[in-house]
Amino acid sequence: TRSTYSWDGHTFNFLVDRGFVFLVVAEEALGRSVPFVFLERVREDFMQRYGSSIDEEGQHPLADDADEDDFLFEDRFSIAYNLDREFGPRLKDHMQYCINHPEEISKLSKVKSHLSEVKGIMMDNIEKILDRGEKIELLVGKTETLQSQADSFHRHGRELRRKMWLQNLRFKLMVCGGIAL
Repeated sequence: TRSTYSWDGHTFNFLVDRGFVFLVVAEEALGRSVPFVFLERVREDFMQRYGSSIDEEGQHPLADDADEDDFLFEDRFSIAYNLDREFGPRLKDHMQYCINHPEEISKLSKVKSHLSEVKGIMMDNIEKILDRGEKIELLVGKTETLQSQADSFHRHGRELRRKMWLQNLRFKLMVCGGIAL
C-alpha cells in the first residue's frame, strides 16, 4: 500500500510490502512521483537482496552471531547497524540516481501511469470477452436444443405424411373397390 502525508512543507511517503515499511521524507515541491519511484527502487533492491531469507524461519539474515545472553533490543540494534552498513550505500546510490535523473523519473512515472491505464482497459476487455463467451455458450446450447427440436419435428412430419399417404391410399382403394363391386 502507498500513502503520503504532508506537513510543514514536507511529504512523508510510505510504501508497505510484506510487513516492511519503506519511508522517505521529501520537500513538497518535489511532488509524489520522484519519492515513490525512489521507494520502488529501494523496495525492489531490498527484496531482491533479502526477500528469500525473509520468508524463511530462523535467524534474521543480518543478525550477527551474538551470544545467547544478549538482550532482545541489543540484537535488534545490531541488525539495524548491520543493515545500515550493508544496505546504506545502496540507498545513497538510489537517491543519487533519482536526484540526477528527474526527467527519466517523470517519463517513467508517465509510462507507469499509462501502463496501469492500459492494464485497466485490458482487464475490462477481458471481462467483456468472458461475458460474451458465456453468452455465446448460452446461444450454442439454445441452438443445439433448437436443432434437436427441428430434427424431431422433421421426423414427426415425415411419419405424419406417410401415415396420411397410407390413409389416402386405403381410402382410394376402398373407393375403387366399392366402385368395382
